[in-house]
Amino acid sequence: MDALDLRLAQLDSAYAQAKAGDWRAAQETCATLGSDPVPAVATVARLDILICQYHLGFTGQIPERALPLLQHLPSSATFTCLGLILLAAGRNGELRVARKTALYLARLESSAWDLPTVPTFVLLRTDLTTCMVIESADPEPLCAVVEQVLQLPDLSTDERQSLSSLQERYHERMKANGAGQTS
Repeated sequence: MDALDLRLAQLDSAYAQAKAGDWRAAQETCATLGSDPVPAVATVARLDILICQYHLGFTGQIPERALPLLQHLPSSATFTCLGLILLAAGRNGELRVARKTALYLARLESSAWDLPTVPTFVLLRTDLTTCMVIESADPEPLCAVVEQVLQLPDLSTDERQSLSSLQERYHERMKANGAGQTS
């Protein structure tokens, strides 16, 4: 087993810990890879640390720490990172950040099934350019944040329309999948 295989095995181990609900152990395992010399490994490990912090209830610094990761993540993890930012900003009451993130997601014109939900973990594939994303099938927590943002009084007509479209796509997904499943 080469060094890269060992690193990826560590991510697999952290995922097993997260799947078992041991978010602190998963976070600690990922922390050993957070400054890895392979940029893709380090970036995905940092995202997984933030996902663990979210599940542990420590959301205060997630938006500011996740934003810089976006430009370095494999594209298959971008939506997950945006969803995490939106969730944490909503939980933190940072509606300015939630507004920007929700508007960005809304403008991507993605289908209901492409939208992020609550992330569980991101695993880097051996090609180092793609990820396997594990997240809840339940879009309700993100839909709730979008609803919070829609309550802001200073939204322009265009922003309100974009956010309403995003909310409709989340509602479509909730209706289609019965919510609460894991995919």
